[in-house]
Amino acid sequence: MKFLHLVVHAALGVLLATRIPDRGLNLPPTQGTTRDGAFFPGLLQYEYHPDQVALATARAGFSSLRLAVNVETAHDTQALQRHKAYIDAAGGRGVICMFDTSLKAGTSWPRTGRVTGKVNEVARAWRSIHSMFGSYGDHVLYELFNEPWGYQSNASDYVADMMSVIRLAELPANRVILAGLYGSADVQSVARAGWHGYLAYHFYSFWLPEGQKTRRNFSLKIQEALAGLSSRVFITEFGVGLDRLNTDIDQDELKQDVVRHTDNETATSDWQNERSSTTTLRSICDKYPDNKWCRRRARGAALMQDPKLGGGCSCADGWHGSSCQH
Repeated sequence: MKFLHLVVHAALGVLLATRIPDRGLNLPPTQGTTRDGAFFPGLLQYEYHPDQVALATARAGFSSLRLAVNVETAHDTQALQRHKAYIDAAGGRGVICMFDTSLKAGTSWPRTGRVTGKVNEVARAWRSIHSMFGSYGDHVLYELFNEPWGYQSNASDYVADMMSVIRLAELPANRVILAGLYGSADVQSVARAGWHGYLAYHFYSFWLPEGQKTRRNFSLKIQEALAGLSSRVFITEFGVGLDRLNTDIDQDELKQDVVRHTDNETATSDWQNERSSTTTLRSICDKYPDNKWCRRRARGAALMQDPKLGGGCSCADGWHGSSCQH
């Protein structure tokens, strides 16, 4: 998934500096599926090497990263230093996003979708994050809570909780991004509830029903959603295919994310812990030879044995060691 930033200027109530537009990349945790791993309880696993991140962002023209945290990760100094290394590798710009945590281990659901009752806990987590990234100024922004589904249409309660987190964590408001309601789709209600800072908007092809997924309708949908606000909106998730707008991004991930899948069912935990010790990337690619990931690496260097992966990892294009899996 990508995130985009529209040019920002000063907004009422919160002084927002003029920013260089970001062309950002969501860098998911290396656990579970690409879309679900960030919601797992416990310390989030990130196994990329900073050199990998630098190479990937430079080749694709990205200027910023969006990195997931949860409360546990926010209090782990090593994890925050790893995030810092990733942001430095990408040029020193990024968004740190607090993800909701599943109530069940190894899965992404159920979740409460709100911070009510745990505002102090979330504030302490953000205080810890700010202690690591405070020196970056507005080059690193704080997306306070991803997709606040649990508030439903109650923007007032949502903004009140977020303002409490900002106050208790002593965060500079001009570095805070508040997500739109529901799946970060309704930024208008958040603005009407009194938030004058940055906003996060998510866009997915399923925002429109079948039969209406045309280029014009998608354009109108975004323009309506961001009317009067686009100058302070980050599109922090853009979940459509880059070759066509009507791609089912969730199904597409299941088919392509073979490192964590061997079929079209969603994995509920890290594939290495689910599969037998004889499962390798080579054996998965033998089963799915048409997978884009497999085809690309089949043209690369010879497979390199990696004990952590059970053997068989293509190290083409500079993807080495245990990070080959990604």
